[in-house]
Amino acid sequence: MSQVGYQRGFVIAIVSLSLALTSAVSAQRVFDRRYPKWPAPGRQAIASNVDRLLSPTLGFPELVQSGAVFEAHVELARAPDGRPIVPDVGDWLVYLVSAEGTAYRCTVEQVRAEGRFAVAKVRVALDLARDVYDLRVVTRGIDEYQPLAVRVLGRQRGQRFRLAVLSDHQLWDPSYRLSGRELSANLYTHEAKTTANEAIALQGLHELRLLDPDIVLHSGDLLYGLNYPQEYDEVYRLLRRARLPMLAVPGNHDAYAIYTVKLRGSRTDLLKGAVLCRQHFSKDGVWTKVWAFIQCVYGDVRKMFYADLQDDGLAYWHRWIGPTDYALSYRGFRVVGLNSYGGSPRRRHAFSVYVDAFDLHLGAPAVDNYGGYLSAKQLAFVAAEAERARKNKETLLVLAHHDPRGWNESGKYRYHPNESFPTDPFSGGGFEQWNYDSKQWDSDQQDKRSAETPSENSGVALLRILARYGGYYLSGHKHSDQRTVYPPGSKLGAVTVSRRLEFIRTTTAASSVDGAAYWGYRVLEAEDGKIVAADYAPQHGLGSVPTGNLWTRFVDKKRSTLELGSSLPRETTVRVRWVRAMSAKGDRFHLDAASAVGVSLKIDDVVDRKGQRVYWLAATLPAAGYPPAQRSARRAQILVAAAEQNQPPRVVIEVSRAGRHLTSPAAPAAGAMVAVDAAPIASTDARLGEHPVYLVTTGEHFVVDASRSSDADGDAIVRRTWTDERGRQWSGSTLPRRYTSPGKYLLTHSVVDATGLVAHGAIVVDVQPPSLPARRGCCNASVSATSRVGSAGIVVLLLWCALRRPRRRKRS
Repeated sequence: MSQVGYQRGFVIAIVSLSLALTSAVSAQRVFDRRYPKWPAPGRQAIASNVDRLLSPTLGFPELVQSGAVFEAHVELARAPDGRPIVPDVGDWLVYLVSAEGTAYRCTVEQVRAEGRFAVAKVRVALDLARDVYDLRVVTRGIDEYQPLAVRVLGRQRGQRFRLAVLSDHQLWDPSYRLSGRELSANLYTHEAKTTANEAIALQGLHELRLLDPDIVLHSGDLLYGLNYPQEYDEVYRLLRRARLPMLAVPGNHDAYAIYTVKLRGSRTDLLKGAVLCRQHFSKDGVWTKVWAFIQCVYGDVRKMFYADLQDDGLAYWHRWIGPTDYALSYRGFRVVGLNSYGGSPRRRHAFSVYVDAFDLHLGAPAVDNYGGYLSAKQLAFVAAEAERARKNKETLLVLAHHDPRGWNESGKYRYHPNESFPTDPFSGGGFEQWNYDSKQWDSDQQDKRSAETPSENSGVALLRILARYGGYYLSGHKHSDQRTVYPPGSKLGAVTVSRRLEFIRTTTAASSVDGAAYWGYRVLEAEDGKIVAADYAPQHGLGSVPTGNLWTRFVDKKRSTLELGSSLPRETTVRVRWVRAMSAKGDRFHLDAASAVGVSLKIDDVVDRKGQRVYWLAATLPAAGYPPAQRSARRAQILVAAAEQNQPPRVVIEVSRAGRHLTSPAAPAAGAMVAVDAAPIASTDARLGEHPVYLVTTGEHFVVDASRSSDADGDAIVRRTWTDERGRQWSGSTLPRRYTSPGKYLLTHSVVDATGLVAHGAIVVDVQPPSLPARRGCCNASVSATSRVGSAGIVVLLLWCALRRPRRRKRS
């Protein structure tokens, strides 16, 4: 196809794209809000876990700082007359729910209606810990719940952050028994009653919880495609159990269109098969001979293979996981999630042959075309988001399953044509990385796009966009690691690269591996819109982190001693989540000296939840030897015990203006500006008179400072929070303030120490209007001045003024 044809297709697609995205979706998060209602052409009904709460979802979570705002996109309920019910702001209840079931109510600040949809601006509480939360939205006619939909990032930890990449779990795929590869010291505990690939999948998710990236990017093939109702249910429960924030796109195994075929014949047909067609029958099971035998017996039955669509994997994805094409902004990146296994169900045609016995799921989905493919509308979507990234000075980061470069064989980019059944559904004819529409096959007759060619297809069109705008392209599919950088001016096939472009491919998490690959996951380190580290240990040839080399386990029934271990060849910092029963004195953690050589430990955060106290511990373990081995693994034991004779922190609040400390008329005689309480202080508290009062004037800048707050037991302060009389919150030890209206204002400072004890201190700021300046002139002295000079001075002053008046008249 000519480039002109593609440009014409782009114009048509952009118009349809603007309608499809319902244009009211914010520029930060772009997706088609109709996705849960897209047709499910299969015969089986699909259980829907995504209904009216369209974003965020399990596979399309929100990333938000503590105290910041995110948007919840909801399809409105309808009145009996069919009109959408638009609730007021006060009609909305939004909760974030922790793993323990504690519900934290959020503040709904604004709601805007957009046709039959509504967007609620929701503010997260500042004191929520860094974690992933379920989301519940309740309003008129709506009560929706989405697991793991909101990633609260907690306090800002510097410019560098982690992204993790997973790909190709394919848990029912039996081929891992032939070519799966675990590269580990085998020290982690395999979970009971699981297969080896399921055990390594669970272990990988556990390790990612320890590594605590901001977000996990999954590039597809969560499942295998033998039995979608059962597999999607299993994956859904697996992800909920993992408690990870996962931004996902579908792979080919997630999106097959499964057809059923029933070949019936008369006795004559059977006789014909036994006598006339026996020359086509082969005991070696070669697919082409089997197909020739079927055609000989039944004639041309190809239409039968497209007659009965049982399940469409994309429909399951929409109802279980979330949208398949989307974009969002995060810390200098414009992340574009792309379903690279597009096209009609006929293009994604497959049928399953398997035996479900002894939990082995023996079999495989037989599929015609399993390579990548993009519609004209999808290409227009990527182009629009790339241009948005350029204007906003963001770096483009595309997450998809297939590589648009095709299969790189002997330095040539190879593309495979889409073919109608029967092709080679068991992949005997070579690997398909990207497909294109030939003259014999048109995947979408509605897109006005003519037949593609090996040199001009949707993969090449995507490469043009990537080469022009640069950035990163993350993929999977090949079950092995690869990383390639294209500098400006280099060639990408026939395309010239204008801006630096990097392709990063991730190995399989739990399926069969390609070549010398192994089970693993990528950990990317990013900063200022750049991925500054993509390969885990290049000196050992490791692009991905090999799964199975990082673990935690309790060594006693009381859960008072935790073993933390690593057989990774790099120093590793993890974040351990430890739940303890509530204790009035708190808890203290320490390392066992005998096992903690080179290990560091600190308390990262503490939160009270439903009678329990949740601690987050940050621990750093030194590098182990390579290859992974039990003898060179690094282990440490962390012990916890109730903190005896423990005292809460001491809150000290100071107020300064223009660099000078203010004193409080209501401060204690000793002049210490201290107010400590065991419970939060409200603006209606009857004890407000007990707190120091500071006088300032309207419009005056001043600073409240609690940096001298400390703990008498020497425990570190892990959290500092300011709260005003309206419930607004700020983090940190200092807070600049300025009031424009007179009145009395309450400021509360809360601190949490490493044992979990909390103290609250408060001051009252009395804001008064500024006093009027004295007028100039001898007869306009202020009352305060006359009170000091006395009555004799007043007589002299009046006499002097009287003598001055005639002189002024004479001069004039």
